[in-house]
Amino acid sequence: MELIEFNRKVIELTDINENKYVGTVYYCDKEDYEAEEDGLEMRVRKDIWIFYESDIQSIKILD
Repeated sequence: MELIEFNRKVIELTDINENKYVGTVYYCDKEDYEAEEDGLEMRVRKDIWIFYESDIQSIKILD
């Protein structure tokens, strides 16, 4: 899955625990964040979460 294709899109993300999150996401390159894998940043309640590729079960674009 190429996460960059979801950058600045409104999506429904399902994680590996089958929790669903809806919102606008921003692509996080692993090189910029010094992480082992790319991710998507999303506001969840009042926090900012990064969902890494291995945490994502599926993504559906809503807009």
